Amino acid sequence: MDDERLSDVIAYLEMINLNLTRIASISAQDEAVKKIVSETKELIAKSLEHLHGEEIKKEIEGFTSLE
Repeated sequence: MDDERLSDVIAYLEMINLNLTRIASISAQDEAVKKIVSETKELIAKSLEHLHGEEIKKEIEGFTSLE
């Protein structure tokens, strides 16, 4: 995955996470919605963690290739 696509995917997941937070605040009384939102936010957080790691790895590889 190239740097631009990786950045785009990270940005999309962060926007999705923000939207889920908004949905959770709107439907705060519905336990089923809260559970689904919480589980989905966990998956997004794990995905972002992996993607940020990949982004950092690419940056390090870029620096070492300049040497």
